Formats: sequence, C-alpha cells, structure tokens
Amino acid sequence: MNELAVAIEALIERALGAHLGSAVALSIGDAGHERLRVLRGVTRRLPTVGPTIDETTLFDLASLTKPMATAALAMVLVGDGALELEAPIRRWFPEAASAGTVR
Repeated sequence: MNELAVAIEALIERALGAHLGSAVALSIGDAGHERLRVLRGVTRRLPTVGPTIDETTLFDLASLTKPMATAALAMVLVGDGALELEAPIRRWFPEAASAGTVR
C-alpha cells in the first residue's frame, strides 16, 4: 500500500491546495484492518480559518447521500457486467451534449 498511500496523499494535497474542499478525512481498510488513515485540513476556510480536523471532527455531509449511493450502485453494476465506465454516455442519452463516458 506504500506506493498507493503516497499517490493518495499527493492527490489529497493537490485537491486541498486547489481549494476543492477545506479538509479530507480518509480511512482505507481491508479484512478488518485499517491500511491507511489520512486527516488533512481545517473545518472551514471562510469567513475565518477553522481548527485543524482530527478523529473527532464532525462533518456536515449536506447532500452527499445521492452521489455516494449512485457511485456505489454504479460499481455494483460494473461488477455485474451491466455497466462499462468507458461506455459513451450517449449510449443511454443520445441527445446528450457531451461525448464523454460514464466515468
């Protein structure tokens, strides 16, 4: 996990540096064991910088249920062979302005 951990931490640093959010709390586990834990950032940037996050920080997840559930269900469909992430979005929505993929 070492190379992966380095890549994940670099991605998090870039995202926080680009102000895509104020903090990241991440835990990756496997077979009941935590393999990686990353806590970076502050509770808020505006109007003033908030405290640094830790294991006890509570997050307001707002409307994250929809994208999280959608991503989880999409991965189930990928696993079942019913959805291809590289398939053009126009397969399902021919009128779509984007020629992008499901990914």
